[in-house]
Amino acid sequence: MMERLRQKLHISDDLSRATLAEFFGTFFLLWGGNSIAAQFILGRRRFDDWNGVNVGWGIVLIMAVQMTIRISGAHLNPAVSFFLLTQRKIGAVRCILYIVAQTIGAYIGALLCFIVYYGKRVIRENSL
Repeated sequence: MMERLRQKLHISDDLSRATLAEFFGTFFLLWGGNSIAAQFILGRRRFDDWNGVNVGWGIVLIMAVQMTIRISGAHLNPAVSFFLLTQRKIGAVRCILYIVAQTIGAYIGALLCFIVYYGKRVIRENSL
């Protein structure tokens, strides 16, 4: 059953797969990292210190890189994609698609974090 599902959902175009990988990798990076920081701030810093936030961001970054490195090279940042364009490691079309996918993924990841933690922020501000 899983193999049949995998065959149905498989994207054969390399550029499309790489662009989607950049989108989801950047989405995961921003959503996970911002959620870790939001949980620390809104949890009144009871559970950990800033080192825990830094380690959490590092773990999320490692996971995002591991998810995307074999598919797209794990740029996860428009600056990295632009740098590789200037070094002629990737083409202009690929760079533009990566930058668009990374930007949209970053905005959606940050938006999801905002939506998830918005209620906690209002409660915390009212209790201060």
